[in-house]
Amino acid sequence: MEMYRQLESVETARVAVTVVGQGEREPVRRAPLGRLLVDAGLATRDEVQRAAEEAARNDERFGEVLLRHGSVEERDLARLLAEQWDVPFVESPIVAPSARGLLSLAEARTVEALPLSFESGRALVAVTDPSAERFGQVRSLLGRIAADFVVVTPTELERRSEKPIENLRPQHLFEALFPSAPATGPRAQAFLEENEFSGRRYYAVTEIVEAEGAWRPARRWWFDRTDLALVRVQSFDAEGRLLADIHYGQWQETDGIPYPRTIELVRPQEDYRLKLIVKKLTLNQPLPPERFRLEPPAGVETVELKSASADKPDSGKEPR
Repeated sequence: MEMYRQLESVETARVAVTVVGQGEREPVRRAPLGRLLVDAGLATRDEVQRAAEEAARNDERFGEVLLRHGSVEERDLARLLAEQWDVPFVESPIVAPSARGLLSLAEARTVEALPLSFESGRALVAVTDPSAERFGQVRSLLGRIAADFVVVTPTELERRSEKPIENLRPQHLFEALFPSAPATGPRAQAFLEENEFSGRRYYAVTEIVEAEGAWRPARRWWFDRTDLALVRVQSFDAEGRLLADIHYGQWQETDGIPYPRTIELVRPQEDYRLKLIVKKLTLNQPLPPERFRLEPPAGVETVELKSASADKPDSGKEPR
C-alpha cells in the first residue's frame, strides 16, 4: 500500500479533476497509472516503485521513466492512459484536411497535441499524456471550437508533426500558381487602398465576404504601384488568421502572357514555406484526345457497365 500511496502522490495533479462540460468541472478519482500497470500485468510492483521514486526525484513523468527503462511498451502505456482517462486509443492516427490550421506547429508542440479532424464544429485532438491541464490548454488555443480527445503513442504523434512539408496539399499549389480574382455577388465586396511596406508603395485590394450576418476579410492582393505587377496574395480563415501568404516576383512575358518566375508560398498554420522557381514555361498548348484515353493494362478484362435506364425501352415521356 505504501507503493500505491507514493504513486498516487505522483499523479495527484493529473487525476484529481476532469472537464465534463463547457465551463463545468467535477472531481473524479481515477485509478493511478502504476496500479493499472500492475493489475494488467505489464509491470511488476518493484518496477513501478522504482519508476515512481525516480520520477519524483528528477521531476519527470512517471510514464517516461518506465519507457526509458524498458519496463513497458509504448503502445501498452498509451492504451492504459486512454483507459485511465476514459478516452479512445488510436493506433494509427490520420490527420484529415479539415484539421489543418486549427493549431500551428509551434502551438501543437507546446501543448503536445495534434488535431486530427474537424467536423460539425468539434475538433478531434490527439495527445500522448492526457491531463486536465493539457485538455484545458488545447481548448484555450482552439477558442470557441469544442474538442474531444484521443490518446496516441509519442512515436505516432511526432511522426505526423515533425515534417511540416507533409502538410502540402495540391490545392495549396493550385492557389499559388493560378491566383484568382475577387469574388462577385451580394455577399462579397472589394475595396482599394494604398499601402507601404519595406519602403515601397503598393495598391492593396481587399476582399471581404459576408457569412452568418458578419463581414470578414477573405483575401488581399498587393500590386506594385510602379508597374501594377501582382507581388503578393494573402488569404484568411473565418477567424481572421492568415492561411496563406504568396509572393510573386520576376514577371516575364511568354507568348505575350506575363507570368512570375519566382513564387514563394508561406502557410503559417501548417508551418511550412515553399519557393518555386520557373525555369521553363509553356502556355496554352493543344491537348490531343489521346491524352485523355486510358489504356487498360495487359491481361485485364474490360467490362462495360450500363445504367439500368439504358436497358429500358423509351417511354416517350419527357424526363422529370
